[in-house]
Amino acid sequence: MELCFGIYAKILKLCCRSSVHNKTLVDALVKTIDPDSKYIDNDTSVSRLMNCTANFPEVTVSDSYGPVRSTDGSITNIVALARNTNVQELTPIFEESILPLLDPDKITYALSALQSVITLDVSLAYTHRMTFEQCMGHDSVFSAQMSAIEPSSFLAGLFLYTVLTNENKNDDISSIDWGFIERASTDKQIRLLDCQTPDSLCADDCTELYLNKILHTYDKIKTLLYSEAPVPFYDFYVCNDIYRYVPIYKNNKRSYKRETIEHVTMEKLSDISSCIILSGTGGLGKSMMMRHLFLDATKRHTNTGIIPFFIQLKNYRANFADLIDFIIFEISSLFSGISRERMIAILESGNGLFLFDGLDEISQETAVSFQSALDAFINLYTNNQFIISSRPYGNFSAFTRFTVVNLESFSKAQSLELIDKLDFRSDMPEIKSKFRKELDLRLYWSHHGFSDNPLLLTIMLMTFEEFAEVPSKMHIFYQEAYTVLSKKHDANKGGFRRALSTGITTDQFADVLARFCAITYKDEKFEFSWAEMDRYFSDLKYKFPLSSKSTDDFIFDVCSNLCVMYLESNSYSFIHRSFQEYFCARYFARQKDKNLERIGYLFEHNKLARRGDRTFQMLYDMIPEKVTEFILIPYLRDLLQKCDDEDGYHTFLCEIYGTMTVGSELVVDRGECGTSSVLYQFIEDTFCIYHEDTVDADLIDDVDLLASTEYYTLTDDEDYESDIVEESDIPLGFMGISDSAGKVYEIDWSEVFGDPNFYQDLITSIDSKSFPLRKEYDDIRTLYNELVDEISHDDDEDLFDILD
Repeated sequence: MELCFGIYAKILKLCCRSSVHNKTLVDALVKTIDPDSKYIDNDTSVSRLMNCTANFPEVTVSDSYGPVRSTDGSITNIVALARNTNVQELTPIFEESILPLLDPDKITYALSALQSVITLDVSLAYTHRMTFEQCMGHDSVFSAQMSAIEPSSFLAGLFLYTVLTNENKNDDISSIDWGFIERASTDKQIRLLDCQTPDSLCADDCTELYLNKILHTYDKIKTLLYSEAPVPFYDFYVCNDIYRYVPIYKNNKRSYKRETIEHVTMEKLSDISSCIILSGTGGLGKSMMMRHLFLDATKRHTNTGIIPFFIQLKNYRANFADLIDFIIFEISSLFSGISRERMIAILESGNGLFLFDGLDEISQETAVSFQSALDAFINLYTNNQFIISSRPYGNFSAFTRFTVVNLESFSKAQSLELIDKLDFRSDMPEIKSKFRKELDLRLYWSHHGFSDNPLLLTIMLMTFEEFAEVPSKMHIFYQEAYTVLSKKHDANKGGFRRALSTGITTDQFADVLARFCAITYKDEKFEFSWAEMDRYFSDLKYKFPLSSKSTDDFIFDVCSNLCVMYLESNSYSFIHRSFQEYFCARYFARQKDKNLERIGYLFEHNKLARRGDRTFQMLYDMIPEKVTEFILIPYLRDLLQKCDDEDGYHTFLCEIYGTMTVGSELVVDRGECGTSSVLYQFIEDTFCIYHEDTVDADLIDDVDLLASTEYYTLTDDEDYESDIVEESDIPLGFMGISDSAGKVYEIDWSEVFGDPNFYQDLITSIDSKSFPLRKEYDDIRTLYNELVDEISHDDDEDLFDILD
């Protein structure tokens, strides 16, 4: 398929308002370049153009006769005029005369269909490449992938291209119908930009408009406790402390000191590094901290000149043209006047602050794409500031230029401050007062892990009203939280226990929600469009007595009645991912024993389970004996059987660790000895299997045979104070002192064991009984035998000795 005027115009016509006819559209398009055209009076010429059977008329010059017009030449002189027209001139005309012809609900459909045609047209990368790039300002690959589009300039550019090439004879016109447009729009997200905004976001008036929009949008927020209406953010926000480990050197040895930062601001973070990863476990307040930093930077703009951008990474997809395209796509829902050119101007000035929230929420399939796009982005625009928030993500080894800082759990003083700030049951202040007293005297220490986590502390307060105590197990805690939320719904009904909009009780709805959470967890989804909610509900309605109910009934219950999800920017999300984790674990815990091994397989291969969530831990807490017997023992059995059938300990290293890194001298900690196996990691943590996260390269002979990266310690009078950096990151022309800090070596166990003669001494050293991973292998074998013996022992006991 090739892009021509007929295909372009037919796509637009299918997306026009019902009152727009072919000749109305064609005449309006042509008049954007040739105001004197007369297509409105010529049905035949319009039909030829729309059906790809004729080109636009051209003017040629004859030596004998002078200027000669081709057929239809009296209708328009558009081709000649187009040669002296540019897209900048056309864009405002399209905004005024073409966009109003389109159905507002179908504009994104038209853009998606045109992008599909661009993808299919190979001539745009070859014979017509220069003309296309002249009209569009980008190559065809980029134009086909753009997700944030200013429709007037995009449509004007494509129209000008079709006129300049003027090759309107295309057999593919018959394939352009509404079905083609719908298929092109499937799973395609496009946000529309506004061409009416000032030319540069750096202009004072536009910057002020954007910053005011930020304050208006982000200064209030809904929470689990304040689900009815948003409340001022700082009315309840308590800022966590953060900490990091700072290397110190003594006697040519490296150690660390823990540095804590209180009352965190952007200014304090920028003093640490321009590239920061903010790490913290679920519910600790990462997104709240990012919002605080966003607002802090916004309020300080007058003094700093920094312009902040808040980007939710859960929306990132690999099909964005580049990271700038994704950022504009995200920002456009808040402020639609930011074009690519405006964004590049900010980046080149070094005045941008980019807060990327939720690295752990990017699907595994796109994580590598994001890391690559981020590297390219920062390489081009180094002088800006970048902050990423995430749950713990390995050791963030792929993000070499980022400094990791960690959120501190709340101190007792901070927990008490949060309770003081929360507006809870003002009609019965004694409830909060009693909880605060218990928190101060007992609960903060007895329920550490709950009481020092802002989200869980809020739920503690809610459950305390109902149960006058707080459970110590996480799954019981969430079970009681759901009970409180369901009774909150009943309280809104005047004290009567009424059915939800789905017509079932809250207890029955918990089963529905559990299946929904399990399926979406398996699909690695925690944000949903209405269409996706509809697709999942189609499964639920036939598994439960819901066949007569609608998707909107389900959405109303899960969002408005029970408040475990919420709607924002046309997407439905869990109030916190931990609710999805709890209900998923609840669903799996109620399955038949024979299915548990397959459930274990799901966790082993589900990427979300590797991002620090607690689903499997809660499942184990619910049914520990069954998880051990039907998931963990079969997993270890298969692993060790494979080791026995193949190369024993060597197979173990290949299966569990695959590749790893080891460091020497001052960079031992840069090595990473971690497993990608969810079940193995759980076994290691739960049964206290000794494991060393970093292995000293000095324990391995002939380590210099391996691929390595060298590190240096840099010191100067300005930017570096014994900072350790990779050799490739040493600034060009560095004039300070640089000393070798050691090397990090990469071990691919399959490669090592595949060439035993070359790596003979290395293999001998790691085979030693004292080598950390060899000891770990022996411990795993011992644990497996102990677990099997426990189950076998149960078979020999009296029935009532083993029954609970």
